[in-house]
Amino acid sequence: MRFVPSGRRPAGMGVESAAQAILSTEQHNGKHAKMCVTLLAAGFVVGAKGISVKQIEKATNTRIFSQVTKSENSLPGERPSRTFFAMGKAHEASAAFSIIMNAVNRYKALVEGSLVGTRVPRMQPIDGVMFRYEPPPRTIAPDAAMIEYEPIELEVMHRYGSECEVPLIHVRRELFKRDMILMQATLVRLEQLNASFRCPRIAP
Repeated sequence: MRFVPSGRRPAGMGVESAAQAILSTEQHNGKHAKMCVTLLAAGFVVGAKGISVKQIEKATNTRIFSQVTKSENSLPGERPSRTFFAMGKAHEASAAFSIIMNAVNRYKALVEGSLVGTRVPRMQPIDGVMFRYEPPPRTIAPDAAMIEYEPIELEVMHRYGSECEVPLIHVRRELFKRDMILMQATLVRLEQLNASFRCPRIAP
């Protein structure tokens, strides 16, 4: 099998009202494992520009690849999904999939479970990894948790009133940049932590 790096799903795939879930998991000879996840939840796991899944790699000392899969011989109505492949020692792959499972469960709580109808922080830390929550379209999940307004957003809405749409777009672009910097800093911290474990200590 050829491993394909994480990337955008084809247009129209993953926009569904069915519950998000882990569809299957498999272990292969202790060298790699794979997990199949519905697309909306998988997007939460991967993160913008793959930043969250890169953090999982560093936190667990694994290499993770993923690809959107849909068997040509699938039954009518079978759901498209993203399959994650974790390469590493068995306990490392297990740790990576534990984080992915917890992230999927968090996403389910946000869009289908205990957090529906609430407002939550956009940044969602899980097992030392930072995830960024984007609510799905209201037409798909009308009760999904919404994002808490940040002070700068409230200030813009107060200042511009009914004409706040364009200023809010600009502010949210800047907030996205800020969040990416935060997630990149988390990635660097995990890289440094991994390096400290790899470097042998030399006795004086």
